[in-house]
Amino acid sequence: MKKYFVYIEFTNKKVNEFLRNLKLAFSDNAFIDAPHITVRGPYVQKPENSTLVEVQNEIKGNYVNIRDSGIFKTKKGYAVYLRAYSKIFENTWWKPDYKLSSFEKKAHITILETSNKELADKVNIFLQNEQININTYGLIATIYQSKQQQIETIEFDENLTPQLERLEFRDGLVSRAAAIVEAVEQSQERIYENDQQALFA
Repeated sequence: MKKYFVYIEFTNKKVNEFLRNLKLAFSDNAFIDAPHITVRGPYVQKPENSTLVEVQNEIKGNYVNIRDSGIFKTKKGYAVYLRAYSKIFENTWWKPDYKLSSFEKKAHITILETSNKELADKVNIFLQNEQININTYGLIATIYQSKQQQIETIEFDENLTPQLERLEFRDGLVSRAAAIVEAVEQSQERIYENDQQALFA
């Protein structure tokens, strides 16, 4: 069954590129989802355009602050995320399948999905220690269909985005992120080899 969602995506190219590169550092899938915050869904039918207009009107002139990290269980394993803070979620949020108690705890950008608990834990600790801090007004509402690409979006005027953007992270972050994945993979390979040697000893 098709499901539809309303995303908030980022029009600031530097913010979007940073978040995408961070996701890619933890994934071997070049076709990862664009960085986004899911604010509504699932819908069983494609939402009306008025839903997009409503969400876009709420986010216009407001910013999202992205910082802190967390982890939660999913049907496939674990999701590691960066939290998103903003007053816009009070009126844009509608996710009946999501049971957490406050908007601040709900709104997030998924950085990694994995069945590997060790990797999820290490990535979460890594993100907590990196002190990422992003403020962005460059926000746009889009409709996505599950397992499909973007199907509808709002036109936006880049000149309306205030020049108060912030993107703070330590140099070399993406390289350090990729090194975590490599280290976990090597560790698990050694464990597997040791188990095989013990099995046939």
